[in-house]
Amino acid sequence: MDYQTLLAVLIGVYCLQAMALIITWYQSRNEDGTREWAAGGVCMAAGALVVLIASTIAHGEEIGQRMVPVTSAGIALIATGWLFLWAGIRRFVNHLDFSSHYLGLFFVLFYILLLQQQFFTLPLGWIVFCLATVVAIASSLILAELMVSRERASLISQFMMLCFGLTALLWGGRAALALLDMARPLGTLFDGLLMYQAVLVTVAVTLGMILMTTERVQKHLREQASIDSLTGLYNRRAFHDVSRAVIAAAERDKQPVALALLDLDHFKSINDTFGHGVGDKVLMRFANLAELTFRDQDILARFGGEEFVVLLSGADADQAMRALQRLRQRLETECIEYQGVCVPSTVSIGVSCRRRGKIDLHAMLEEADKALYDAKRAGRNQVIMYHLGDAVPAI
Repeated sequence: MDYQTLLAVLIGVYCLQAMALIITWYQSRNEDGTREWAAGGVCMAAGALVVLIASTIAHGEEIGQRMVPVTSAGIALIATGWLFLWAGIRRFVNHLDFSSHYLGLFFVLFYILLLQQQFFTLPLGWIVFCLATVVAIASSLILAELMVSRERASLISQFMMLCFGLTALLWGGRAALALLDMARPLGTLFDGLLMYQAVLVTVAVTLGMILMTTERVQKHLREQASIDSLTGLYNRRAFHDVSRAVIAAAERDKQPVALALLDLDHFKSINDTFGHGVGDKVLMRFANLAELTFRDQDILARFGGEEFVVLLSGADADQAMRALQRLRQRLETECIEYQGVCVPSTVSIGVSCRRRGKIDLHAMLEEADKALYDAKRAGRNQVIMYHLGDAVPAI
């Protein structure tokens, strides 16, 4: 396949890439980076079409010189598209913004740079050098973003790093060749290799971006299915799923486990008196206090309404009681301001503990529920351990 045919194929691939990325953005508009990917695909496709039209019109040398501004505009669009891809990757994997205004400024400056060929009668190698340099730099920047991202260990990210690393290497080499020999004609064996690589990488990168977006959307869906939208804690279903692994590890390592049910006192009265907006703030404040009180390995969840549950891994009865008392006291001493009035809230807590042997989560929940009932019956704002039956009054 000759160089011109490869160029035509690449232009077609750019157009398909643009359509695929626009569809990806349209279907995942809330995902960071997809808008920049779509803009990059459009710039690259539009630029490639402009270059094709300019090269088709330019038959003679005189007309060819007249088409330099048009060709330069197409090349500048392609280069800007590469930087849009970098900005999209930057936002997608690291959530770092990059203003599109800078990319607009880059287009203008790069276009002016390319026009120097016409003013100073520079050879075609000047445009090749400028474009190849930008592609190599943009690919290197994308590679760097992927390497420092949290998702760098995923197969998709590693595949993308391989693609952009190869692109940076090959186009960096082409820029060096153009710099050493500006009069070097297009269509050599190395240029053909670059066209093959550009076609394959464009397809591969487009597929990679679609897969990354799909994976991110699926992750959000899983989180929505397992996370309580108000407090950001696990919901009941996720608590049971996550707790299985914690309990299995505790049984294997013969470690103690404590489970507590926590119920905010007189929560209905707070909603009726101050409104559900204030009630939601009370729930969020309690969830924040609980997250600050418990350890990272503890499993905290909202069971529904004003009821919460926590599974304390490796905690015996004394350790669990101390942690739960700290939470109860912190909640009691803090309040939410509403129209100049302090909205107080307290919590009643029932605890169940297992020291060794077989751990039955369902049985522990029932025991904690009975202890919670005793705490409420004893006057609320208390922590009671099942079996021991000792109420720890508010101080």
